[in-house]
Amino acid sequence: MMTPPPIPTPPQITITPAPPPISERAVLADGIGRAESRARALGATLGVVVIDLTTGARAERNGDENMPMDGAQEIALKVLRDHGGDVTDAEAANARLRAMGYPTIFIAANDAGYATPDALARLVSSAVTSDESIPPAPDVGIATLGGRTYVAVAIVHGGELTNAQRAAVLRDIRQAIADAANADPSER
Repeated sequence: MMTPPPIPTPPQITITPAPPPISERAVLADGIGRAESRARALGATLGVVVIDLTTGARAERNGDENMPMDGAQEIALKVLRDHGGDVTDAEAANARLRAMGYPTIFIAANDAGYATPDALARLVSSAVTSDESIPPAPDVGIATLGGRTYVAVAIVHGGELTNAQRAAVLRDIRQAIADAANADPSER
């Protein structure tokens, strides 16, 4: 009787899977984490919220902490004026903000008001989506990249930061937004 020839063993095939797509949220969170680390190393606290108005993706650090608004207070006043609110009296302005659903935004004289970055980001988002103009403010940015519109509120508080150090923290956030605009759109 004849024995059949041995069956050759097929060569080992190694398949390297493609890396998983990186989500926009993960990219934003990573970039904001770098900015927060830089601020903390400089003795400051970073409160930041970034919202992609097109996809709803969002990332934040210390978004629910009250922080001084500085020049961003002008944005709250502009939105109040656009909605027929009284902005000549801080008490009336604050009552109107509470009625609009922003109890953590507090207007005070000489730009001494405070807010949570989350509340400011929601207020700016509502103004942008209703085509209201937003005055420039150092802590607030609106950008359209890759067909998507981002709102960012970043407040750097505390520490004795130089303008260059503060700019470096904000540059990290801008870079996170630019990187997120290039993230896989299917992974939100």
